[in-house]
Amino acid sequence: EALLRTARHSGDWATTAGCLAQLNPETATSLNLEAAGDICRDQGFFAKAIEFYRQATTKDDENLTARAEFLALSAKAHASEREESLRLLQDVVTRTLGDAATGPEIQNIFFTVMIELGREPELAGFCEAQLLLPLPRIGMIALHRDLALLYRRQGKTDDALLHCEAALKVAGEDVDLLVLQSQLLFSARNFEEAYRLALRALQHDPTLARGYINLATIQEKRMGRPAARELLEKAAQFASPSEKFRIEEHQRRMAALDDLSEIVP
Repeated sequence: EALLRTARHSGDWATTAGCLAQLNPETATSLNLEAAGDICRDQGFFAKAIEFYRQATTKDDENLTARAEFLALSAKAHASEREESLRLLQDVVTRTLGDAATGPEIQNIFFTVMIELGREPELAGFCEAQLLLPLPRIGMIALHRDLALLYRRQGKTDDALLHCEAALKVAGEDVDLLVLQSQLLFSARNFEEAYRLALRALQHDPTLARGYINLATIQEKRMGRPAARELLEKAAQFASPSEKFRIEEHQRRMAALDDLSEIVP
């Protein structure tokens, strides 16, 4: 644990690699080895990450998140193994669709690698096929959400909305889905309904920074830039570093539009 903690927070790869080299696969737990794989993956050292994930799954073949990471990275790194790795990864996804603890993380791993490999039609086909089968509630929500996100990426807003609405029918007042549906309605230029859903999301979680960012985008269209500025300032109170970057970008864009409007009314 101490080696992993140092590796995770060190400022350079040499220190990180030195700590990880001291891990003994015989005494480290499967979760320790998975954590080492995560560190290597996040630093971009994928070959080393694959090795740690392989060790983690060898030590405990029920560590399915490590197995999913191993298969996803193998699919990206080794073209000759890609089809088999993706097939096995689909099996892991299918096994965990009803698992609230590990299912969402594994589905996200699968979703991400399929997008990165340009396998969007296959991803859509897999999700649509799974929805034809009897599924636990959490699996239905995940698949509808994934399809909504996928079709949104492809610009198929109507299809995305259908799946987002289907997910909400099963999930109820899920904040993430409310924000997603609001964004989809905004893309469809249904600004009033997008505004209503954005407010509903914030009523459920008044500290949701991206909820305020979403509402700011809508209000800029409905009411103008001053209304959006107030909401972005509110968002900044709760924002993560990446969200703060988005807020600053939005503020800079509005400032540029203000300057332009003085020249071209």
